[in-house]
Amino acid sequence: MSMKMKEKKARRAEYQAEYFLRPGIRARYAEYRRRPEVRAKKAEYNLEYSRRPGVKEGYAERRRRPEVRAKAAEYKRRPEVRAKAAEYNRRPEQKAKRVERYRLVKERTEYLLGLSPEDLLAVVRTETK
Repeated sequence: MSMKMKEKKARRAEYQAEYFLRPGIRARYAEYRRRPEVRAKKAEYNLEYSRRPGVKEGYAERRRRPEVRAKAAEYKRRPEVRAKAAEYNRRPEQKAKRVERYRLVKERTEYLLGLSPEDLLAVVRTETK
């Protein structure tokens, strides 16, 4: 970054610290954004914008598409990728992590319900019949 840009950036940061970041100003902006009419206007705009042609779909929506899922699954099914994952999961520290995670969940469940593991299993079996 050039010296001129650095100076410009420093001046801007100084100005913002003096004006925008003051608690009173921030509170006023926040109060304005919380007004029902402002929120309604923003929601209306967001809805209209999301329906425009060419607006990209969200990350989650894209990942849920069948062709994207198929491509991800295809990658995970590659022999070299599966071999690497299997090797990773066989490491002693990973095995220890899995055991610890299982133990913590089990203890937490027992603590929350006040039951022994056998009683807990009996309850689950009766509920799932």
